[in-house]
Amino acid sequence: VADFSEEFVTEMNAGTAKEMGVLSSVINTLGMHFQTDKVRITLDGEPYSSGHIELDADEYFVTKYSDEAEVEIED
Repeated sequence: VADFSEEFVTEMNAGTAKEMGVLSSVINTLGMHFQTDKVRITLDGEPYSSGHIELDADEYFVTKYSDEAEVEIED
């Protein structure tokens, strides 16, 4: 579970496609780091709700790595 403040959504100020891109990045990063395929995101302790996407208390996002791209970071 990752709990963000409501500003996570309001400051994103995005349409559905951009919001899903941001969420996918967060979900896949947390999923990979914590070695899980399910990530629950809450906003101030409440289920994720943005107007575009609404989850119930028992729902979660699922990681998806099929569209991932490798990024090289130079020292």
